[in-house]
Amino acid sequence: MGRHGNHDLAASHGLSPADAALVRVDRLDALPGALMQLARLIAQSGHLRPDTVGRIAAEHARTVLTLSDVLARRHTVAGATAPALLGVSSELRAHGSTLATLRAAVRALRSAGDDDPRPTRQLREIRRRLRREDRRLAGGLTDGDLHAVVSSLRPALWVAPALRCAITRQLNAGAWLHRVRDGSWRQATTRSVPRVADAALVARESGFRLIGSLPTPPPAIGYADRSRRYDHTPALHSFSAAISREADGVRLA
Repeated sequence: MGRHGNHDLAASHGLSPADAALVRVDRLDALPGALMQLARLIAQSGHLRPDTVGRIAAEHARTVLTLSDVLARRHTVAGATAPALLGVSSELRAHGSTLATLRAAVRALRSAGDDDPRPTRQLREIRRRLRREDRRLAGGLTDGDLHAVVSSLRPALWVAPALRCAITRQLNAGAWLHRVRDGSWRQATTRSVPRVADAALVARESGFRLIGSLPTPPPAIGYADRSRRYDHTPALHSFSAAISREADGVRLA
């Protein structure tokens, strides 16, 4: 797709071309911005098929587990006590389980139409970087690794609220179908597929609860002056305000 095609796609989904741009993850310290962009693209997405939503939830659960594993090993970085993060690793694993449940809940649904490709493209970029980093992160962690991961926590946790926003929009628009007792396919709603609505809500609330438990600003780890390099607080506040104004089924402006 050419440059003008990308601009048209962005405009059709209520995003400026800059907002819709893919955030490259050439290094681990680009992860917070890429995760924030993933959440934004999901929340403001057009049509997403149920299998695509399930795949995003499952792949993002793997990202959450990677963050959890790194936090659990933060003691391997000299001077990284960070008592404010005590227990966050296990809570991240529990959050990952809510995403896995969400994937299972949407598995039986169907829909027609083409996907908005942007969330999947951004997710693919994130997962590609983390797959490349997996073996290195399993060894000795650096101060920079830990800073990048800690700064990624809030952006990563906004993905579940964004998924719930997208799911509610699809259900309210009648874009998804579920099989009824006679074998035919009918439009799915929050009432006809309560398991899906409930799983999305549980994942969202899990994300919100963990966001609320994180220290603000992120705790200093190792060299405190490095934390400014990963400060995405203003952008997160903007996204938080937008998604908090969400009315079910209404696309964010």
